[in-house]
Amino acid sequence: MLGQGQLGELHITISSAAGLKGVDRRSGHPTSDPYVIITCGDFEARTSVLRRTLDPAWSESFVIPGQLDSMISDGLTLEVFDFDPLQTSAELGLDPPTSGCDPPTPPHYHPALLR
Repeated sequence: MLGQGQLGELHITISSAAGLKGVDRRSGHPTSDPYVIITCGDFEARTSVLRRTLDPAWSESFVIPGQLDSMISDGLTLEVFDFDPLQTSAELGLDPPTSGCDPPTPPHYHPALLR
């Protein structure tokens, strides 16, 4: 059982996605420049942008420090976007927050984030 205010770290690796939506049409066929935004409470990080792919493989790891009880209640959100330097980035997928997810409950993963 977690103690109130117990400090710890959440280690997360964004490995890959497959079959993302193609929103750019510059090369004659749909493609995207995907990246992922990771959010947990006040923590936010993002992966690198991978150019012209619908099947990105990032293999990027992140460490989220904080109070463990807060991390569990805040949940973890993963959002996949298409990078566009001239416009607002288009959302390609969202993994809803896992707020209140107790250990026996399996986490929900957006299909675009799984390979």
